[in-house]
Amino acid sequence: MKRLMKWSMIPALSSIVLLGSCSSGETIKIGAATYTETKIMAEVYKALIEDRTDIHVDVTPDLLSNPMIIKSMDRADLDMALMYTGVIFNNFFDVKETTDRDEVLKQAQEGFQEYYDFTWYDPLGWENAYALTVRGEYADELGLETISDLGEHQDQMRFGVDSSWMERQQDGYPSFC
Repeated sequence: MKRLMKWSMIPALSSIVLLGSCSSGETIKIGAATYTETKIMAEVYKALIEDRTDIHVDVTPDLLSNPMIIKSMDRADLDMALMYTGVIFNNFFDVKETTDRDEVLKQAQEGFQEYYDFTWYDPLGWENAYALTVRGEYADELGLETISDLGEHQDQMRFGVDSSWMERQQDGYPSFC
């Protein structure tokens, strides 16, 4: 069975239904990262697939890294996974630097097809864009209006982020500094 990376409900379910009609009793293994939305969507896929086919679905939640997910799919330990297109900036293959969402999607689709034989479908509609926030009263007190305004006050502030943002070289903390 061809390994599939799913990003769209309709194409994903259509592909799975077609596979399911070829044989019964098959199991599809879905991997989900530690993000809440990927874990929820993996369970949604499971419910839809099992409700509409004879295919059993095993969900493996809380996979800690994109490299782990991709290696698991490459070894056929997983058949599906939900990931963000920004994963292309983590050196799985050469990419053109861009902030254009359509171009990032195109590079994800083409790159994962060429280098891993994964089919990457269109987005489900959410994104994991990062935002920097400061309490409103604190921003007013210091006269903060732009990110660069933080520089002169950095010694008075604590910065809280998740670990994945600290590790993302192209679009995380290292590129922010």
